[in-house]
Amino acid sequence: METPLMIVFLLVGAAVCWVIPIILGVRAARKRNRSPHWMWLGTYPVLGWIVVAVISSLPPLRECPQCAEKVKAHAKVCRYCAHRFDA
Repeated sequence: METPLMIVFLLVGAAVCWVIPIILGVRAARKRNRSPHWMWLGTYPVLGWIVVAVISSLPPLRECPQCAEKVKAHAKVCRYCAHRFDA
């Protein structure tokens, strides 16, 4: 009787350690226009939570309309093509 209960606890523990930080990290990365590929580090449970914290604290990026490179959201000039952003 104890074995099925232990399997349930292991599955819930795996979801908390691996699946949840990956989902949260991908959502945070997309919200900030950052690459979600950092969440490959989520295969290691502790690193997954660390990456979620780091991505959540990074400033958002925006895409330059002229060269399509990602620059900081508060940039006034694109560092790749020197396109000036409107105020």
